[in-house]
Amino acid sequence: MRPPTPDEARGWWALAESEGVRDRVFAVYDRASASVEAARPVCSASGRCCDFERAGHDLFVTGLEAAVTLRSLPGGIGLDRGSLEHAIDRGTCPFLGGRACLVHGVRPGGCRGYYCDPTTSGWSAALSERIAMEIRTLHDTLGVDYLYSEWRRMLGGFVDAGLTRAPQRNARGLVELLVSAGGG
Repeated sequence: MRPPTPDEARGWWALAESEGVRDRVFAVYDRASASVEAARPVCSASGRCCDFERAGHDLFVTGLEAAVTLRSLPGGIGLDRGSLEHAIDRGTCPFLGGRACLVHGVRPGGCRGYYCDPTTSGWSAALSERIAMEIRTLHDTLGVDYLYSEWRRMLGGFVDAGLTRAPQRNARGLVELLVSAGGG
C-alpha cells in the first residue's frame, strides 16, 4: 500500500489528459451506475461513506483513477498537502465538504460501489470487485503501470509530484463549492 512515485504519477497524469482515456474510465463508472440504479440502495447523504474512520473502511483506487479524478475536478476544487493532511488527521476524504462529496460526479470507482446501507453488502461488494477488475483490465489494455493503493496515500503521490492545484480558500470560493455540491 505504497504511494506512487513521482514518475508513476506523472505517467498516469499524462494519460488522463486524453479525453478518450477519461471516457473509458467513466464508461466503467457508467456501467456501475446502472447496477446501482437497479439495486436502489438507500443513500441518506450523511457523508458517513466519506468519513473512513467512522465508517470503518478504507477506499482503494488505481493510479489511473486518481489521475482521472484529479484531472476532472470541478472548478475551484483543488488539493494541496495541507488539506490532504487535515483530511488524514480527521480520518476523512479530502473532498468531503460538510456532508456532501465535492467531487461526486468524478469520484473514483470505490466510492461508486460503496454504500453504508446495510442491505447492500452482498451486491455492493460484488459491484466493487467488478469495477476494480474492469479498471485493472483498462490499465492492462492501455499498457500502463498498475498500482492499487489507499485513496489518500495515492493522492499524496500526486500532490508530492506537483500535479494538483491548490483549493480555493476565500469565502466566495467556499460558497461556490458548497452550492455546486448541492450543500447550499
